[in-house]
Amino acid sequence: MASDLAVNTSNSNSTQSVPSFSTSMVDKSVNNPYFLPVTESPRIILTSHPLTGPENCMSWTRSVFLALSAKFGFVNGSIPELDPSSLLFNTWSRCNTIVLSWLTNSLSMELKASVMYINIAKDLWNDLRDMLSQGNTSRLFELQKEISHLS
Repeated sequence: MASDLAVNTSNSNSTQSVPSFSTSMVDKSVNNPYFLPVTESPRIILTSHPLTGPENCMSWTRSVFLALSAKFGFVNGSIPELDPSSLLFNTWSRCNTIVLSWLTNSLSMELKASVMYINIAKDLWNDLRDMLSQGNTSRLFELQKEISHLS
């Protein structure tokens, strides 16, 4: 094992072999939904304004959608949860955890506390949608009532 970590410090004129990546290899990696560049960490904050409630839900949703880009499949379910016996389960789990952390980092402290035990990004997204969309129902009722009283 130690030999795997050893570094050659001699001053020989040997050239080091650097792997070359073709454009198609890079394209395949970037287009892979499980691909996470080294720069993507759990500490990333998706939007400058955290989700606080129904009042900023629409703008927050749009910002998150744009920020997540190719990873939005973990949120909308188009990249489904894999069976733990799948060879890709660990890769899926790592990506899901990263997306989950990005989402929770963009929530207010109150909302974060209410969803902190959700372990799947899609479930968190659905829970937030269900929790915050209820605010629009009462407003819609009020507007319909006002319209009906107009003459």
